[in-house]
Amino acid sequence: MSALLLNAEAPWHRIERGDPEGDRLPLLSALKPERGWPRWILQVPMAWRGGWHYDRLPGDLRFEPFVPPTLGAPGEPWRFALPLNQFPPLVAGGMAAVAASLPASGPGQQNARTSEEGTEAVLASMGARMPSACGLLVLAVYLEPRALAMEGEHGGSLHELIGDELLRQFDAAIDELLALPAHRWWQGFVPTPGGPWWAGARHDAMGSSVDDHGNDHGNGNGNEPSAQDAAEWHEVCFALAACQYPPGLLDVSPGCEADPAQAGPAMAALTRLHHFARTTALGGEVSMLLLAGDQIYADASGGLADSRSGVERYARGYREFKGGPVRHLPPSVARIVHSVDDHEIVDNWEPASPGGVGPWFDVARQAAWDYRWEAGARIGGPNCLWHEFDWRGAAFFVADARCEREPRRVANWSRARLWSTAQRDAFAAWLTRTAGRPRFMLCGSLPLPRRRTTAEHPSSCLRSDAWDGYPHSLHELLGEVWRQRASGLVFLSGDEHRSGCVTVELSPVGRSVPEVSAALVAPASVGQLAHLGGKHAQQVQDRLIVRDVRDVQKVHEVQEVQPQAQPSNTATDTDADAEADADADADADATVRIHSVHSSALYAPWPFAVTAAEELAAPEVFEFDGPQGQRLRCRVSGWQDHPGDGFAVLKVSGGELLLWFDRAHRPLYAGGSTPTPDARLPLTARPL
Repeated sequence: MSALLLNAEAPWHRIERGDPEGDRLPLLSALKPERGWPRWILQVPMAWRGGWHYDRLPGDLRFEPFVPPTLGAPGEPWRFALPLNQFPPLVAGGMAAVAASLPASGPGQQNARTSEEGTEAVLASMGARMPSACGLLVLAVYLEPRALAMEGEHGGSLHELIGDELLRQFDAAIDELLALPAHRWWQGFVPTPGGPWWAGARHDAMGSSVDDHGNDHGNGNGNEPSAQDAAEWHEVCFALAACQYPPGLLDVSPGCEADPAQAGPAMAALTRLHHFARTTALGGEVSMLLLAGDQIYADASGGLADSRSGVERYARGYREFKGGPVRHLPPSVARIVHSVDDHEIVDNWEPASPGGVGPWFDVARQAAWDYRWEAGARIGGPNCLWHEFDWRGAAFFVADARCEREPRRVANWSRARLWSTAQRDAFAAWLTRTAGRPRFMLCGSLPLPRRRTTAEHPSSCLRSDAWDGYPHSLHELLGEVWRQRASGLVFLSGDEHRSGCVTVELSPVGRSVPEVSAALVAPASVGQLAHLGGKHAQQVQDRLIVRDVRDVQKVHEVQEVQPQAQPSNTATDTDADAEADADADADADATVRIHSVHSSALYAPWPFAVTAAEELAAPEVFEFDGPQGQRLRCRVSGWQDHPGDGFAVLKVSGGELLLWFDRAHRPLYAGGSTPTPDARLPLTARPL
């Protein structure tokens, strides 16, 4: 039989992989709903050499009949697992060693076939190139309509597609697929576990891999990781994005997989991220994508034409997002993590009353759990969307800053909760366990800076959808960070449709410092502190806090009763200076420095939905009651503004957090060389 009766396709969504569970690797994807269930699943040995380049490896072509899941339909999340021994092995020594190490078909392997291309031909076409990763290309095989008709003629049995003829059909279908551009099928590639781009593993120069649980997968020679490798463990690099408003009927992007200039407005930022990750040195270091809320817009029309079906309203949005440009991200982006925010439910969602969560809350939360990105097991469920994980030496806490909110009223705004006490305690325990490591907290809502309206009138928090809208929970968050001296912690967030960052210092309030803002004091009044000496005058000036414009008069009164200069006593002055220096050092040790990095939207077409920089209270200094009755001061730096759609790239290196913001007028993939960071944020406790 010469006619091709089979059709091989990659899954609809990118295949996500988890950590091995026993002798199997859990995977997650979805199949195209219009094709129905496939007849077989194929695994083709494949190598990815970076960028756009893939090569088929010699080795066994494995197939098995597809068994439909007991629940679900095509297009819904497809969770499955593959045996670890089916993946091409990890072997040091180049492509020749990889090819030579692949097992040949053994007796009794009825569902395996060695590729017709010999090792020599493959090596001749590939030269001496080292693969970036070897693995399997997982394909779904469907019967062509003609084959379905033949099946009917033979009473439901394909007599003509058995044995060698079936294997030849498989080979022909694979050849037909691989002749297409790689972007038609590369989302089906799964690297070999333990390889360079597998999950959270770090690779040393000898090929050894260590996963996030500290398990050494070995390098074949018994070498231990070097000190340099241990240092590289903390050089984690990842992308941060948020808020993907869906494209319209006319907003199409044909050809954007190869040329980002062809992308329409809705897909432009994700397409730039894809090209950045595939074509640049810095992009090749990006190992994870964090989505800080609003992955879908269930209420895209603001209620005007939103579906009344839960499937159409929520499930369809997740399916289409995963089937969009995000599926083209290369294997080096080994993980995607999502935090839920309001548009996964409805705009600015919060309960109207205790128990009054609205008609869409339960189905929205269930959809967020069903369409999570994790392929393997994850603690939690639709009622517990917050969780934590480790990634390449860094620790991450994914907070749920949306689904656990309490209803707010004029009578309870100062004590209403944004997160549950269980989540608060889990966050505190996570801080304790992860001390001494790079740490990041991801959530949809902005923790800091606060809104300017909230800073001026505390009860205006009722009009804020961010953390400052729930001051009690914000103070709990900051108080716990200070209590555990968690310097270096970085808040990651989205939702404001505007990129930027601030540095935050938390410190105890001194007992003898006037609580008035230096910004509201006349220069002559500040100058009157000169009798304290330049160093100590600056310390006092730095501790002045805004509470009311009328306090300016209070600071004048304090300064007017200051004692005039007295005859100096050198020994006494020296002792006083030493004591003051010791107090200053103690205050410095009690100062905790953290950062807040906010990503703008991937696509936010409505200008009225973009927060203006003038709405943010930065710089700002405010006080609040911390743990154990300690009054704390929060000093927020100026806002580093980066407007426009795009994404952020963060890299921990040398005790600093390097930060880049991608924009349409300055894409990170352009220019060839690594651009200068937009910000360098020190991950230390010492104040600026």
